[in-house]
Amino acid sequence: KVDRGFDHGVFIPLKLIYPNADIPIIQVSLQKNLDIKEHIKLGKALSPLREQGVLIIGSGQATHNLSEIRSIANSNTVLKPIQWAIDFTDWVHQTLNKINNKKYDEVENDLTNIMSVAPNARKAHPRTEHLVPLFVAYGAAIGNNNNQDLKYERIHNIIAIESMSLDSYLFN
Repeated sequence: KVDRGFDHGVFIPLKLIYPNADIPIIQVSLQKNLDIKEHIKLGKALSPLREQGVLIIGSGQATHNLSEIRSIANSNTVLKPIQWAIDFTDWVHQTLNKINNKKYDEVENDLTNIMSVAPNARKAHPRTEHLVPLFVAYGAAIGNNNNQDLKYERIHNIIAIESMSLDSYLFN
């Protein structure tokens, strides 16, 4: 829909990154079926835009299970990350880190099968709409020719309120 405003997945990060909203923005919607391969393919189709200086951001969350968030109201207790969230985010990081060793086929296979091979994947993402933007960003970074110069870095690593991973990844 052309006249629809920006989704919170666009609005919130860009409000923090570019508070003056002084850059052109094109929001790309996720496919309804949330198919991982289709979203990697979408990213690969967007990949040539990177050569034109277009910044491609996949805004989602490394873990997103709202039913697992414990109430912190009226609590002075420090909520430490719980193990299933740590295990899942570590798996994502270790998988993406294989890019630095040029194990592109292994990375893509692992990402494509993430919901069946990653530890606690269904607990981390009962629905995958907050994980799928990662696959678009990955596809855009790797391109159609397995970008031989691609580097990966986890630039932010924190799990808030026990299970909400706020990890950020950079592909360059």
